[in-house]
Parts: sequence; C-alpha cells; structure tokens
Amino acid sequence: MNVRKIIYNTDKDIPSGTERWLYSIVKNCIGAENAITRDGVNKLLAQYHGIELDERALRRVVEKIRNRGIRLADLEKGGGLFICNTEEEFREFKLRYCSHGYTIMRTARAMEKGIPVEQLTESLEDLERPQAVQMGFL
Repeated sequence: MNVRKIIYNTDKDIPSGTERWLYSIVKNCIGAENAITRDGVNKLLAQYHGIELDERALRRVVEKIRNRGIRLADLEKGGGLFICNTEEEFREFKLRYCSHGYTIMRTARAMEKGIPVEQLTESLEDLERPQAVQMGFL
C-alpha cells in the first residue's frame, strides 16, 4: 500500500475519516501507562488507511477530537497519546495544556504594549524587558 504523507495547511488537507481513524486507535489507550507514541499512531494510520500525518496535521486532528469532549491527553515531550483514565490524569494534563495558553496570552500582552518602530534599537539587549507586574498578570 502506498502511504500518502499529509502536510497540514488547512482542514481541507486532512482526508475525510481521519478523525474517526485516529479515535479508533487512541480509544484503546486508556491511561498514561498505555499511551501510544505519535510514530505508533502514524504506523497504524499508514498500515490501515494509507496515510501518515505530519506534526501539525496530527495536532489538528487531536484538537478536533478534544473539542468533542474526549479527554485525549498527551505525555510531555511527545511521549504519547492516551485517554485519561482518572481525574488526576486529566488534571495533570489540563495544567500543562492550559499553561500554553497562559504563555501565549502573556506574549500577546507584551506585544500589545508594543515598541514603536522609531524606538527599535540596534541590539535586543538594549531593550528593557517588561516585568510580569507591568503587564498586569500579578
């Protein structure tokens, strides 16, 4: 079987059925101890459906599954995907997951304060780094 590599640019790039196929794989990975690696997911997708997802495509399909309310978590540093078996597993995942949003919001706030073009300096080190208090987070 020829394997087609899916490169994500828009949702149109992801073949119909991919969400269902990924769910059929991870629904059997209950609990962190049974997590399946992203490589493992791609091997199964290639074997049974003839596709392999790039990192962005896989993240997008995982997001779609999560948006249906499925507690599909991942281990840190790409260690694998699994369905949370306990509230504790879900809380640990949720803390890590939400911290990404906090980091993004903090960065957006710093950028919102903005440095006008005329105040740009030759070196990044010449710029004063705003403190968290200045950005209104503490």
